Amino acid sequence: MHPIKPSLRVAKLYLMDTSGSMAEQGKIDMLKKVLVDLLASGRYYEQDLVALWSFNSGCREHLPLTPVRSVGSRWVRAVHAMSPWGGTAMATALERALGALVAVRGFKKTIVLLSDGMPTQPRAAVLSRIDAARRERVRISTIGFGTAREIDIPLLQQLARATGGRYAHAAALAQLAAALRAA
Repeated sequence: MHPIKPSLRVAKLYLMDTSGSMAEQGKIDMLKKVLVDLLASGRYYEQDLVALWSFNSGCREHLPLTPVRSVGSRWVRAVHAMSPWGGTAMATALERALGALVAVRGFKKTIVLLSDGMPTQPRAAVLSRIDAARRERVRISTIGFGTAREIDIPLLQQLARATGGRYAHAAALAQLAAALRAA
């Protein structure tokens, strides 16, 4: 963490897929390891805001938008509270995450959406969140985690491209760490 930065502050909401498929091949454990180390990476300033949410068949807020200087061990507890089960309700999760960022002013707002699969809701429902993201000036950076044949890469790329975010694919731990740091 850096001391106060003179320019634009960041509000970043990490929206992690914790569907049942994240239990396969140790993906949830890799994600937790990288997330625990993320705030210690020095990429944030003390007044930046971070949040950690997960989605599966529903959506759960593990840590609300909180100034980095106040997060402390709550981030680690939030990371370890994530557990895989159920489907991939991506549209619902995006809608809720966008709603949480509506009231945030004076920050560069980003949702970092990580998924290892296909949404269980219609693609059109997921893509319908693009207009709200643009209206609220929220970038959606996306990360496809796992093997390419299991991920809806075109959907994740479209979400990122349409909102000014970035897309990255991560098949291994080092790639996941780099993708989350760059998002």
